[in-house]
Amino acid sequence: MTMKVDFTGWIANLSNGESVVEGSSEPGKLSPWRQLLQRLLDEPDIYITGLRMQQVGITIHAMTNKSCDGYFHAYEVHRIVYRDVYRNLQGIGAVVDDQVFITWIERGTTNVYQEIRSLESSKIHTTLTENV
Repeated sequence: MTMKVDFTGWIANLSNGESVVEGSSEPGKLSPWRQLLQRLLDEPDIYITGLRMQQVGITIHAMTNKSCDGYFHAYEVHRIVYRDVYRNLQGIGAVVDDQVFITWIERGTTNVYQEIRSLESSKIHTTLTENV
């Protein structure tokens, strides 16, 4: 698959050979990630074999499906209190046992952060969710 150099977002490789690219969100509809999660629930024979994210010339790869139990994606906004400063983050990650290993990229920059969260607090954003 050829990807535009300026593409920003996640790319999921599926077990059927297809690559799903993050599209635009539309008001009143599921986000592209939630649409993918719904598809995985509807088609249980298909699963993600690889997940990566591209932003500002950076490509982040999550663990391979043989090394993890599932995948994570989310957006977050961090606000610095008493200053009008916001950090808009997009992250992908991998679930291993009861932990989610996340790599965040601050949108529009090359700042990269890593974090470990509990699966319990993040399950809704993972491929292990039962509810979309």
